[in-house]
Amino acid sequence: MKMVTLPSAIMLIAAAAFAWRNQQRLVSVRDTHAKLAAEAALLGIPPGDGSSGRSQRRERPDQTAAAKGLAAEYIAFHRQLQESDHTDGTAKAERDSRSADLIERSSTLSAAQLKSFMAELRATPDLGELKKQRMIRDFLSGIASTQPRSALEFMMKSPDLNVDLGGMSVEIRKKALLSWAEDDPLVAFEWLLANKIKHPDRITDKDIIGTVTSEASTPEQRTAIHAALKEYFATDQRHEVAKAFLLGSALRELAFPRGHPPGFEEASAWITSAQPSKIELEYATEGLEARVKPSEGGQWIEWLGTSGLPKRVTKQRAVAIAKSWTEWDCQAVGEWLNTAPDSPEKSAAVGTYATTVYPFDSENAMKWLQTLPQGPDRTKALRAIYQGLPQDSDAARAFASEQGIN
Repeated sequence: MKMVTLPSAIMLIAAAAFAWRNQQRLVSVRDTHAKLAAEAALLGIPPGDGSSGRSQRRERPDQTAAAKGLAAEYIAFHRQLQESDHTDGTAKAERDSRSADLIERSSTLSAAQLKSFMAELRATPDLGELKKQRMIRDFLSGIASTQPRSALEFMMKSPDLNVDLGGMSVEIRKKALLSWAEDDPLVAFEWLLANKIKHPDRITDKDIIGTVTSEASTPEQRTAIHAALKEYFATDQRHEVAKAFLLGSALRELAFPRGHPPGFEEASAWITSAQPSKIELEYATEGLEARVKPSEGGQWIEWLGTSGLPKRVTKQRAVAIAKSWTEWDCQAVGEWLNTAPDSPEKSAAVGTYATTVYPFDSENAMKWLQTLPQGPDRTKALRAIYQGLPQDSDAARAFASEQGIN
């Protein structure tokens, strides 16, 4: 058997230790890379590896030249606009085509190229400040639709853009957010939250609550965004009522997204699953009549009775829904009243229905009012009908005498 000498054994041990140490370093590097990649994804930075980074560094001069060349074309186009005949239909079609081509090509610019492009626009010596500002506004407005993430990140990193954009800064940011949210509302929302922490002066509560949340179109998207919001506000230092208002506003946008509102079953089930506090739910149901489908008014009025909200709130919401629904389809409301179980919310709806139909169906209105017991709902409805009659008329005096209105 071949024996291993002491020097050989030492060398083998040293080699093994060296290999183990290198392996540990590799694991550490991989962990660090994974963490950085996750953080980059949250901030909207596309993933890449070491080889692509080296390639980008080699190509950077060419990329900068390409960005500057595109900027030169864009400046020339704006100069041409000033000199062209705006009454010529053919020329206008050519200008629109040229503008669309420039915007499409600019949508491929990287963040570094975009910075070079904007610097070139600002550095043009023979253009006045107003013309430069107009070019920058037009450009960012264009890429807000085609490359919303790049537009937003550039705006975040360039606080001096407020001077160039003036009052258009908010509109362009909103346009970019809506465009991004239409494609991927959850990623856009995560980007907003991350940048709200870094740039609280540039990302507003309205951006977070209204712009992106209203584009969530599936229950899964709504749930993920709502969970992220609750986690975000858990560390917010504002008063609890202020946070409840914001969360309630977000809940309203998520439960009843504009443009594609879900039906009663889906929306009510999602609200229940979100488990809002009572004050959040109160804020969320403000303006409910404008969010729900009129044909589902009865279901929502009955839902209010089981929501756990204070009766003063549920009756206010029921009145608003009943009025909107009656104006849309008074016959459907009457049919619902015939079958709906008695409740404080139904009583409020009866009073609203009666006052709304009284001008053209007084007999039916009074029939329903007679079903209400003596009390605030009945008195309020009668007074509303009386106030709707021509004052000092025989009809008004007769109605007041008959109903005991002073």
